[in-house]
Amino acid sequence: MPEGLAVASGFMVDPSLGALIALVIGVHNVPEGIVTAIPLREGGLGISKTFVITLLSGLAEPAAAAVALLLLQDVGQMTLAFSSALAAGAMVYITVDELIPEVYAHGEGHAAILGITSGVIAALVLMSLI
Repeated sequence: MPEGLAVASGFMVDPSLGALIALVIGVHNVPEGIVTAIPLREGGLGISKTFVITLLSGLAEPAAAAVALLLLQDVGQMTLAFSSALAAGAMVYITVDELIPEVYAHGEGHAAILGITSGVIAALVLMSLI
């Protein structure tokens, strides 16, 4: 849901910024969907059920973006800045507090840092294109 809030806030500030945020998050959603699907399949769930669960988990973001767009229609710049900061803070918190320690616990810390660095570089390249 924080990702949906980030997309909506970006669109309210500038449609090209919102499109960029949506693109970056969309690219991020591919490995996220894979990571969601693998344990379901390894747990014995069928392909169609795995697909439906993965699809439903991915639909939380556009649903949150739609709700946030409705709620952010007539707000000031300060509210948009706060909602963007809230979304970014939530995503950073999840990454730092939950994901990175889990990756280090499995002995893949260097891969996590390379992934984070690659993601930041990709986002910067995409931002330079607009």
